[in-house]
This record gives sequence, structure tokens and C-alpha cells, in this order.
Amino acid sequence: MLKRLIEISRPVLWVNTIGTTITGMWLAGFIWTWEIIPILIWVTFPMNILIYGINDIFDQETDNINARKGGYEGAHIFPN
Repeated sequence: MLKRLIEISRPVLWVNTIGTTITGMWLAGFIWTWEIIPILIWVTFPMNILIYGINDIFDQETDNINARKGGYEGAHIFPN
């Protein structure tokens, strides 16, 4: 189950949320503090499972006929 959740969260795209967070922390002057660790943990798996998981739930029909989906560009979520 955890492997499936990680696949849905699209780890290859975590750089988008991590990069944005690091840029924001750098501009705010907090780049080298311990407070950034929990924030970086949040913007990897939990935030991306929310973003991409919800997207995949609502786009099930189109994702299942899209040849690009099923790898790092998005998981197939099949209805129960």
C-alpha cells in the first residue's frame, strides 16, 4: 500500500514543491535552520499525495485512456 501511495504522489515531481519551498525559505532568510526540515518533509510525500492523489481521483476516466499515464507522469487509479 505504501508503495502505491508513493507512486501516486509522483516522486519525480517532488522537486517542484521542494524547489518552491527552498526558494521561499531562502528569500525569507531561513534556508539553514532546523525549522526547514519538517516543512521539507511536508512538501514531499504528504503534500504531493494530496495534490496528485486528488487530481488522479477526479481524472480517472481521462487518465485511463491516456498513454502517458501509469508511470512518473501519473498513476492509474481504478474505481473499486
